[in-house]
Amino acid sequence: MNRSRPTSRRGVLLLDMMVAMAIIGVVALAVVPSVRSEGPLKLVAGSTMLSADIEYALSRTLASPGDPTVVVFEPDGSGYSLALLSEPLTPITDPDGEPWVRTFGVGVASQLDGCTLTRYELPSLPDGGPEVIVFDAFGRLENDGDIAITIDNYAGSQVVHVREATGTVSILATLPDAFVPPEPEPELGDGKDGGLGEGAMVPGPGR
Repeated sequence: MNRSRPTSRRGVLLLDMMVAMAIIGVVALAVVPSVRSEGPLKLVAGSTMLSADIEYALSRTLASPGDPTVVVFEPDGSGYSLALLSEPLTPITDPDGEPWVRTFGVGVASQLDGCTLTRYELPSLPDGGPEVIVFDAFGRLENDGDIAITIDNYAGSQVVHVREATGTVSILATLPDAFVPPEPEPELGDGKDGGLGEGAMVPGPGR
């Protein structure tokens, strides 16, 4: 009676192992780029969610201008909420009947972990209250100038920009120049410790 040789079986096992390793390698190549791309996707998702909520606050204010709906930002940049101006610390309810609170990494915004908010030119409520976005009865910002909020994480940032005169909300890739602080001009020394004081000679170009 013929018997199969053990070497043949070992050869099959080695081939199976090589095929499995090749499949694992292909899967790893597909997974690693998707993991690395989560950062930009979170920026897009966060800016889209914030801009939609700002526009919702605007639409509610136009419908009930007597008590505007405001966007209230957490001081540490971890998120925001929607509330009435008369009760800014009490969030309104969202369509699911839950408090309209968006804390990055929690609940509705659980996928936005690692993101933070930076605010530019936002007014604060009286008596040291939080920063808010408030619209008037005509849909204009109750603010002296445009405002901007950046969504930031390790991949970069995305900007939500709101125009003062129209209340138009837009998403931008970079912060408008109006919100970028100017670089400080270099100060001239007093002639001591190597500084350039008045009347000091400036060396010419090297030869």
